Amino acid sequence: YQGRYLQLASPLGVEKETGFTLNYDKYNWDEHRDHFILADCPDHDVDFGEGKKSIFALEGTEILIQRDKEVQMAAHEYGKGRGVYISGLPYSFVNNRVLYRAILWAAHDEADLHKWFSTNYNVEVHAYVKNGNKEKKLLYTPEMYDEIRSRMQGLSHYGLNEFTLDQSAKNIGTEKFHK
Repeated sequence: YQGRYLQLASPLGVEKETGFTLNYDKYNWDEHRDHFILADCPDHDVDFGEGKKSIFALEGTEILIQRDKEVQMAAHEYGKGRGVYISGLPYSFVNNRVLYRAILWAAHDEADLHKWFSTNYNVEVHAYVKNGNKEKKLLYTPEMYDEIRSRMQGLSHYGLNEFTLDQSAKNIGTEKFHK
């Protein structure tokens, strides 16, 4: 439709090369690996699985990661909104955090990153704040089989202090709180 292969090309800031723009010069290949979305990634790199071929960035798009002149991840401001393109994202602990950060960035909600947050991406944090008359709980689940250490942050609004998790993995922990 309208000469686009990807119908969301404008908000995502990327398009697939189908042969119609081969003669256009594409100069936007600078990577921005220091972006908010990649801050928790070791070496600011992501596993995209197979990824996608023949994807290029449109003007004004920040390429976060490209491989062999093929965009794998991009961030784009579009009007009052934001779009994030990710070529593939197989499940891993790091990719889970990348997706979380991408959603927050796209929603202009970076300030809430440390709300119900573990400093270790191998620990997931779940809060059950609307639990009827029952006790409200914070659930943290280590996702690996080794010893684990993590700092839990963003809990003060609900009457919990930050605390450090230091235990054997696969122990699901809970903290009770009242608010």
